[in-house]
Amino acid sequence: MAIAKEDPDQIKHDFAEWANEWASDTQFSTVPGRFGTDMLERMVRVEESLTHQMELIKQIIQETQQRFELVDKRFELMEKRFEQIDRRFEELTQRMDRFIVWSFGTTLATGGIVISVIKLWV
Repeated sequence: MAIAKEDPDQIKHDFAEWANEWASDTQFSTVPGRFGTDMLERMVRVEESLTHQMELIKQIIQETQQRFELVDKRFELMEKRFEQIDRRFEELTQRMDRFIVWSFGTTLATGGIVISVIKLWV
């Protein structure tokens, strides 16, 4: 069975008619309009909520960066305080060293005087 030159055109025409009838029977012609509008509105709401969430995320990131900067400043202040405490400990150590030397000298001097007095008396 050979196909004539006009047969493919006839087949295309018949298929197009059948597809149009099938689409009208299944009511696709009326549903996509409303369905498309609903989907478009829903997509717009989703995009708006995503935009809002992105703005919130940016705001949270900025606030977090500010908090980290504050924490860094606090650490710098603590380092300065520790440096001051170190200087105070150095001063205290020097004072204690002088006290120990004076105490040892006073003890030796007192001991020497006591021994001298005991030797002279006895």
